[in-house]
Amino acid sequence: MDYSGGTGILINRLRLRIFDRQVGMLIVDSSPKFLRVALEHFRDDPRVALRLIRWLKDRRRLQYVDEVVEPEVMERGFDAIVSTNAIHLYGDLADTLRSWERALKPSGLVFVNSGNIRNPQAGPNEWILDETVYVIHEIATGLVRTDPRYSEYRSALDDGERMAKHLAVRDRVFLAPRPVQFYVDELNRAGLLVEEVTQSTIEANVDDWFEFMKAYHEPLLGWIGGSAKIDGRPRRKRRWQTGWPSSGTPWTFSSGAERSSAVAGRTSAAAAPRWFNSLPPRAWGALKLECIQSGGRG
Repeated sequence: MDYSGGTGILINRLRLRIFDRQVGMLIVDSSPKFLRVALEHFRDDPRVALRLIRWLKDRRRLQYVDEVVEPEVMERGFDAIVSTNAIHLYGDLADTLRSWERALKPSGLVFVNSGNIRNPQAGPNEWILDETVYVIHEIATGLVRTDPRYSEYRSALDDGERMAKHLAVRDRVFLAPRPVQFYVDELNRAGLLVEEVTQSTIEANVDDWFEFMKAYHEPLLGWIGGSAKIDGRPRRKRRWQTGWPSSGTPWTFSSGAERSSAVAGRTSAAAAPRWFNSLPPRAWGALKLECIQSGGRG
């Protein structure tokens, strides 16, 4: 079972490794859009099944596995459950994990991966990508307050009610990372004995990071560009011009962002040029924001 399996990326990779071996594979997800993509992709493979878990309004939770999988399958049990880069999103984590335990065979295994879990062994220059949104917000608000080029957005900062709504959306999309020990404890409490925990650093260059962030432009800096959900009107599309201080050569880019695929993991400041790291904090903040705006160049 690929829990929160989305469009089936992991299942597709698994199929490439097992060839024609007759192993049943189930993708479980709460997104009809993702499962429609998976259906088109796996339509002709009888080994792959899909199940949609729906939001139960009266109970304020998603359905559990044993509420969407047939009783005979639950009785037989699953050999393995996999959750890739999603466990940090589960609001009712304890109950979700207990539903996994009910679905597993006695000898079954659970594999969990996430780029949004705090690693106690992380180095000082390693970031969880989701956490950079808070740094971007602080830099952006500082620039709007102090830099005349961004003065037109000061009224947005002064509208406390609107700003609170935008920050609430951001905090729902980018959840505060919790330490790995939290998840270890929750898994153990659910009856899933943790056998192994590994941590690794994934280097992501600025372009990868920018691709990840622009997929979430509204929760990231929606208070600047606007949000149809909050403001009742489409976000503004504007064009900006700025220059990169090292060359003085300006380029033009659009503040409109298209949706793109997310990249999970950590990024390191080591990729920045040496002169960038040597700048004083105030200059670093201005340059960092311009680097973000310019589409990740530099």
